[in-house]
Amino acid sequence: MKLNLSRNQSRGFTIVELLTVIVIIVILATLIMGALNKVQELKARKFTTVNRKNIELHLESYFTDNGFVPVGENVLSTEIYKALSGDFTGRGEDEPEGEIYWPELLKEGGSVLVGKNNGLRVILDGYGQSFRYRSAIDQEGNAEPKAKNPDFDIWSVGPDGLPSDLNIDSNLQSEETIDDIWN
Repeated sequence: MKLNLSRNQSRGFTIVELLTVIVIIVILATLIMGALNKVQELKARKFTTVNRKNIELHLESYFTDNGFVPVGENVLSTEIYKALSGDFTGRGEDEPEGEIYWPELLKEGGSVLVGKNNGLRVILDGYGQSFRYRSAIDQEGNAEPKAKNPDFDIWSVGPDGLPSDLNIDSNLQSEETIDDIWN
């Protein structure tokens, strides 16, 4: 006679097996999120670099036609928006009055290129910050001592958005300016 020693139990997962699966899923999710953040950073840097070069090209066309580049009161990109869009008010409310050098700045429906600062339009970098702009000549026609390039400087404050104070010279090498993207 044979003895049947098998038990009639349903086999399930142990707590250790479940925890192992959860840990593996968390590790994979962390790796994927890190990769996505890196892709987003590369996309923002590429967008910034391409648009900085676009600004340079359009400003060169503006200079060819007018014999000068715009001079602004501060380093925000308001003045180059006005010059390149033909919208001399900088508010985007009326039809442009001047020549349009960069039509994409006027697209309806909120272009990713354009944002607002104190009610005036600015050209945005890939990080959602206004590009910074400085003419090599100040409003009185004198050489701008902070200028890095002979005609104009155009730069992004980078992913950290620093320095946020418009009075700080971003030409300095500091913790705040190390990630800035210059022409």
